[in-house]
Amino acid sequence: MDRTKIIKQIVTAVRKPLPPIRGIYEHEGADGKWYPLLSASFNMKWTGRKRITHFAFVGSNGSTYGMGAKTAQELVNRHTAAQDKNASDFAIELEKMDDARIIQQARYWLTPNVAS
Repeated sequence: MDRTKIIKQIVTAVRKPLPPIRGIYEHEGADGKWYPLLSASFNMKWTGRKRITHFAFVGSNGSTYGMGAKTAQELVNRHTAAQDKNASDFAIELEKMDDARIIQQARYWLTPNVAS
């Protein structure tokens, strides 16, 4: 059994893909102030101008989540760094396991999930 190869495959399988990223807008009111669209009064008149204030990850239900960032690239970098750290930490834990446990982990992480 090639432990190093199996651990590398498991760690690769555990990585989560980059979620979609969306710009979060503010809209300019007729009073010259900027508002998130849903926080202004009902009868607010809009100038039609909008600007992106920050970027956020978008969940499967369409809502945004997590801490926003000034640029989309900042979110990409943050996601990549988090996945790298998680992969590294998991690889360390896998290295501590005996061969039987590594095989269990491989069966869990490397077997396609037919239910999804």
